Amino acid sequence: MAKQNVEKNLKRRKKEADDSVEQEIELPRGYVPGVPKKLDIRFPRSSSLTAEQQALGVKIYTSTNLSQMKPELEAYMDLRHLIDEEQKIYLDICKDNWNPDLIKLIREDLINKKWNKKLKSARKLHRHYLEAGNIPFTSEFKIKNNFVSTVIDVENLPLLLFPDPERRYVLDRYSKVIEARYFRDKNSQLFLGDLDSNFENLAKEHNVDLVITQSGLNCLAINIDPSYANNWILPVEVKEINNKNVVFVGKPLPPMVKNVLQKNSWVAKYILKSFFLVPDSPDANTQDNLLHSRPPNWRDPDTSVEDSDRVWCEQYQYNIYEIGSGGSPQNELMKSKIQKDYKLLVRTKIDGIEKSRNDEINRIKLAPKLENQLYLGAEAVTIEEGARQWISLAFTPDTTLLRVRMSAKTLEYIQRETRSTVSISNELNRLYSVKGEDAYPIIYNVADTMTKMSPGRYLLRHTPRNGAFANIYRETDQQSKGKNTIDLEVIFCQDEFETASNPPWPLIDNKALTPALICWKRLPAMFYPSKFPPKPQQKKNLRNRNAKK
Repeated sequence: MAKQNVEKNLKRRKKEADDSVEQEIELPRGYVPGVPKKLDIRFPRSSSLTAEQQALGVKIYTSTNLSQMKPELEAYMDLRHLIDEEQKIYLDICKDNWNPDLIKLIREDLINKKWNKKLKSARKLHRHYLEAGNIPFTSEFKIKNNFVSTVIDVENLPLLLFPDPERRYVLDRYSKVIEARYFRDKNSQLFLGDLDSNFENLAKEHNVDLVITQSGLNCLAINIDPSYANNWILPVEVKEINNKNVVFVGKPLPPMVKNVLQKNSWVAKYILKSFFLVPDSPDANTQDNLLHSRPPNWRDPDTSVEDSDRVWCEQYQYNIYEIGSGGSPQNELMKSKIQKDYKLLVRTKIDGIEKSRNDEINRIKLAPKLENQLYLGAEAVTIEEGARQWISLAFTPDTTLLRVRMSAKTLEYIQRETRSTVSISNELNRLYSVKGEDAYPIIYNVADTMTKMSPGRYLLRHTPRNGAFANIYRETDQQSKGKNTIDLEVIFCQDEFETASNPPWPLIDNKALTPALICWKRLPAMFYPSKFPPKPQQKKNLRNRNAKK
């Protein structure tokens, strides 16, 4: 009887220890970005893997030369079935415990200020439009995109400086610099937004077929999402230049509804740039001094407000691309083939430059990634974020994207990740079974369809009901109502930028390591390893045989 009581007590203590390991955070001695003080979730079990096995997985994830780790890699592959099974359970628990009510808007005043400005511009547009066709998002052909040349390049880009990862940095969301740099009023064309005079002159000089901004590309690229759940309206103008139709694609009209995650992600890019870009481009010696010295005070950069916005005015690069067959030979016996390649003039933005220790200059685009569940791991890039980031790089040559992870709650800087078109496309394929290149047919079809329309002003519109098509609407003086018409006064009737309720759970990326996970040597999307070593399999089998007797 006493022996049974001892065994019960041991089992109870083991269970309590296993439960407590899910709740306690082993705080590191030094600073590690994103380490939570406590968990906001209680996990029902500990990991199937030991601490040593999880550490092996982290070693594999962070290795840059797997060819020299054959024994470790084989041991890791033997654990893959356990890892996959446990990660699925872990993610299901995380999803069940998602509480969107805890997510608060970041700088709602700036979000509404920018939206109201766009709304006023949208309300000044011509009111009535009549349906004139549609544009498919897919193609039976493999559409390619080739860079031709840069016709206007950027100069005096701001310098990108990241904080010391061994010190805690919290970005000040209320800094005056944010509004001073990015939320000042500026004049723009009414219909197509801020398309400058360079566009028409360059279109004529280089005999292009389609002119588009980065915002226009982003709007088209997000339609690689197979759910086709996006709502958007894109102004387009067809002009006759060089005795042919040239298509000018403007910026999308303002959305009427977005969820809190989307709104926060949008304003975060301005906060990020305000802190990590040095406004005036210094000479090379000064850049060296800046890189090797202590970074500026990230909490209070307001001293630079007066001279902080000069380099933010002209950071556009104008490039020529050809989209279509991409020079690939086509079988002449095929009944259908790509009939024409189209020349594109694309204006994209480069955020700054980063100077490495060996004096190499890298052109950089910044992309924020807000972390709403740091205590669970790193959130996966959404399909919309990935599509925007991929298309941004695909049409900006010799540029790297830096994805910067920050705490959504505190705006604490967590880590930076370097991304290319290849790595982003691989991410999209792994997470959502789509590729960045799936955006090429959409852009090609816009050029192919709209160059055949008569000169005039149009709107391209997509709603979830349209599926894999966008409708074309032509400006008209008719005031008829029906399914084949658009009345912008009806669409933009409300004065409030609505926040959609119940945003979807942000998926935890089961391949992304955070500094905290690396510190603890824990695999992503896995339970905490048990404090008790696993029981030997031989003894367990012997005990089972004795029980049967």
